Amino acid sequence: MKVVRTGRAERLLRKLDPPLRKDALAKLAAFGADSTARGLHFEKLRGFQTLYSIRIDRNHRIILRRTEAPDTFDIEDIGPHDVYRRLDEGDD
Repeated sequence: MKVVRTGRAERLLRKLDPPLRKDALAKLAAFGADSTARGLHFEKLRGFQTLYSIRIDRNHRIILRRTEAPDTFDIEDIGPHDVYRRLDEGDD
């Protein structure tokens, strides 16, 4: 899998505390190597057609949006567990 890190994604990563940023980068690297790795808890978000979640830790998630390119995702948001609630509901 390929994850595109846009300028916005880089800003979101920089805002994280250093230990959490390190964990987030490790999860993104693991996802790139094997999206089915157990520790990622990679799952599709209910109610959205193109949004998926990776668990950084118990309280933080990386939200990915599937692109039209095969096996490619953009980082949509990074934040607390309920970060998906501030996403656009228009994704159907």
